[in-house]
Amino acid sequence: MLEMLFEMLEAVLGLLVVAVHVLAGIAVGGGGFRDLLALAIAPAYVAWKVALAPAIARASRRGAEWVRTERREEAKGRP
Repeated sequence: MLEMLFEMLEAVLGLLVVAVHVLAGIAVGGGGFRDLLALAIAPAYVAWKVALAPAIARASRRGAEWVRTERREEAKGRP
């Protein structure tokens, strides 16, 4: 039980060290709130991209048919 507590403490301290280094890098590099916001949103962005992977795999299979997307000019009736 005590060994597991020390392992959890090591993990938390390791994450804290990484967080301090990232924040120090942003501060030294002249970053601001937008940089912190980008870092906060990054996990959701990665999850969204991973969720798209099956659709990308289906669309890129060998026998997949190419579907042309409609262009703005075509939507307005221009050739």
